[in-house]
Amino acid sequence: EDAIQQAIENRLDLMNARAAVVDSWRQVAIQANKLGAVFNLLANMDLGTDPASQRTFDFSAIASRYRVGFQFEGPLNRQIERNNYRQSLIQYHRARREYMLRQDQVILELRVALRQLETNRQNFEITRRAFVAATRQVENVPLQLRLNRLIDPLAQLNTLSQLLDAKNALISNWFSYER
Repeated sequence: EDAIQQAIENRLDLMNARAAVVDSWRQVAIQANKLGAVFNLLANMDLGTDPASQRTFDFSAIASRYRVGFQFEGPLNRQIERNNYRQSLIQYHRARREYMLRQDQVILELRVALRQLETNRQNFEITRRAFVAATRQVENVPLQLRLNRLIDPLAQLNTLSQLLDAKNALISNWFSYER
């Protein structure tokens, strides 16, 4: 579980997919904002001077004009905005599903790798024991010679061959386990 949590938090492809989900959610909020009504307050002021005055900056209330108004646009016909909002929702759900799929794939890959690691560890332990047994058989040959027992040369060659095979298997499984 710790390895899965580490992978989910630190994998760059998952971070990118998570960022895509957040970005698509922001687009949903932007498109939803465009569906609302618009109310603008307008104010305009033209400052003027009295034409009979000799001073350029002698502003006069009589020569100035003031305008105040508002602009309202109701959400009655927003078909384009509504379609854009629905499209952004679809994009959000698509990005969310893609993120969940990537997350499931990462978890699956990690579990497969952990299972393979455990298999390699067990194979290494089995070949280590086989190597120990083959070594004991080879060490047993001089003991049998001292006890004046006849040893078949073919059996002695088989014992050495088994030792060599056990060494090769041990090295191969050790390499697989370490990798």
